[in-house]
Amino acid sequence: MAASDSFRQDDQDMERRPDSSSLEEPDLAAPVAEEESAEGEKEKVALDFEFDVESVGPCKRKVIITIPRKEVDRYFQEEFDKIRYEAQVPGFRPGRAPRKLLEKRFRGELREPVKARLMLDAFTELAERAKLAPISDPNLDPDGIELPDEGDFAFEFSVEVRPEFNVPNWRGLKLTRKVYSYTLQYFEKYWQEQLYTLANLIETEEPAQVGDYIECDVSLWHEGRLLNSADKERLLIRPRLTFLDGVIEDFAEKMVGVRAGEARTCEVRVSENCADSEIAGKTIQARFKVHSVLRRQLAKDPNFWAQMSGYASIEEMRAAYQERLR
Repeated sequence: MAASDSFRQDDQDMERRPDSSSLEEPDLAAPVAEEESAEGEKEKVALDFEFDVESVGPCKRKVIITIPRKEVDRYFQEEFDKIRYEAQVPGFRPGRAPRKLLEKRFRGELREPVKARLMLDAFTELAERAKLAPISDPNLDPDGIELPDEGDFAFEFSVEVRPEFNVPNWRGLKLTRKVYSYTLQYFEKYWQEQLYTLANLIETEEPAQVGDYIECDVSLWHEGRLLNSADKERLLIRPRLTFLDGVIEDFAEKMVGVRAGEARTCEVRVSENCADSEIAGKTIQARFKVHSVLRRQLAKDPNFWAQMSGYASIEEMRAAYQERLR
């Protein structure tokens, strides 16, 4: 009777102890930390996985990756190690909760981080191991991929890769290279072009010439329908005028001789790749209502432009340009 009462008394004493050390694992934090600091940072262990690559097009590959269960468990253990000494578990001080209890409580929360790490590491190593040259992100939905509780982790995706082709033997090929000889005529042409970039544009009442500018309103038409328009455009009169999806082959021929207040119409050949399928590959009309004709005019004192360009005189500027072409 006395012995029975004694056992009951012991049981009651144990129930009153809120912090019984018999329920806690030994505190191994300090020895582990010292061991790691003594050894230094451990090298990362490469992910072990299998893969199968199938060609489903000239530049497309279907990839199936299978990660063995032991690797999934290893990644889970690494995540548990990260939170072990910080996880809050009722009834235990941080770092003192039993490992099994920790895994049971936090396994669900760690599922997504583990899955993300596994997939990212597999993608990183796959490019090297499979000799893939991807040119796009993998075509897959990570949220639609489940990490199983048991067995291997397998998932598949497709990816665009660089085309494969045989490169012919190019060594020993002979090439033709143009060699430009410096001549005075070439320099004079270059010199005039450079001076023109420094010229002012002056409005003139004379008929337009090649090299002049026109300020005009532009409208594009097809079968009586206005497609687009722009006001107060400044256009250089040159042999060929190009738009985003079209070209006027005889622009200079149509515009030479035009004066302010006049209008001209040109035919525009539209590209086959035009976004508007109704006019792609067809010919439309461009109408130009000219407001003014502008002509380049050089300064009367050429030294002015030389000094504006950082030279003491036009002779110094000319000599510098000559040296640049030699």
